[in-house]
Amino acid sequence: MTCRRPLIPSQGAGLTAVLLLAASALSGCTSSAHEQETAWQALHRYGWPDETAVVIYWSQSLDNGRDGLLEFAAADGSELDSAPISGLDNGRMREAGNSAVCILTSDGLMRISRTTATKTEVPDSAHSVGHWVGTDTHGSCVGVYNSGAQDSGYVTSVGWATATGQGRGESVVPDVPGPVGSSSQSVWVRNAGTPTTRGTVTLYRVDMETGRTTVSLRWTTGTIPVGSGAVSLEAGYASDIFADHGKLYYLEDLKGVDAEGGWAELEPGVHAELRLAELDPNKRSHRSRLVAREPWGSTEGSDGKTSLLATALWKGHLFGRAIYSGDGEGHLVRVDLDTAQRSVVGTLSEEAKGADSINAAWDQDSLHLLLETAGTFTLETYSLVSGSLRDSIPVDEPHEGTSSMGVQAFAVVGKRG
Repeated sequence: MTCRRPLIPSQGAGLTAVLLLAASALSGCTSSAHEQETAWQALHRYGWPDETAVVIYWSQSLDNGRDGLLEFAAADGSELDSAPISGLDNGRMREAGNSAVCILTSDGLMRISRTTATKTEVPDSAHSVGHWVGTDTHGSCVGVYNSGAQDSGYVTSVGWATATGQGRGESVVPDVPGPVGSSSQSVWVRNAGTPTTRGTVTLYRVDMETGRTTVSLRWTTGTIPVGSGAVSLEAGYASDIFADHGKLYYLEDLKGVDAEGGWAELEPGVHAELRLAELDPNKRSHRSRLVAREPWGSTEGSDGKTSLLATALWKGHLFGRAIYSGDGEGHLVRVDLDTAQRSVVGTLSEEAKGADSINAAWDQDSLHLLLETAGTFTLETYSLVSGSLRDSIPVDEPHEGTSSMGVQAFAVVGKRG
């Protein structure tokens, strides 16, 4: 593919807003700092094209470089425009309401909308890996970067900015980042890594008014009796943290570990438990309820192989009083916050089950899947109410050329069709 300069978005074109952001590696198409700055100035002045319905973030990996590309697609999946930006391994994007998205890049935390774009620098973002992006109840963008081990210890960098970009702040969590969530004026980060393999789990709270980070809760995963002995439980994969009615919830896999650090059976043929964690920061209490026992884990099928589809959906989504995600057999599932019961909402398509790469985005009562199979891209939309497939459309690959890039994230910011 040949490279072309991205167009400057036309003002007042009156297009339906859907933003699809994808990160991939550039093949023979690298963008200079000047080209990225020119594209950014156009986004800042005009916003994205009015007819944008999906935004896709393509990016190179750290091994290949830091070039990235934003693709703006229309409701029928056709490319409207693209803009070179900085890339980032594990770059993230989240729909932010009011036709806007929040994006993590190596240049910092970006908010782009139909009318403008703002950028907030976050310390160490250029040398970090994007971990999580989201919004608080006021629509502020929140970004979390895994900045790695440093002289002062392990660092997780947190930054945020209001919708106008005028109010902003930053903080540091002194630990390895695990699941993350946000609520009014708070960012919640649960740790991961070595401490959790030893059974110690910590929840940190970042105050968005003061920038102060404190330990909110600390607990142990403990052991469970198995036969004549006991097996330790290790905190494994976890969904995002969701705030609801003053409490925090997330799903997690707890896996059995023996004295030598290897996987241990909890019962014949069972190595993991899916649990619903319930945290009350005000009462400083933690409760963990069993949802199901799994042969290997929630992201593996019954054959023990990791499911790309379940992994893509694992971060989950809060809708009503339930967390929605996927299982290793290709189902869309929900876990009720009140009963901790899991039920199947629907079955995802055969194309989704067999895709070469999968990215997921949640939007109110919908699940969106961006699928890539043999170089062809498809956007599927499912109803969280019925579990059925609402829509499936082909999506153009950017004219820029993305053979050395990969889709990092995308977002849908308006209704298609």
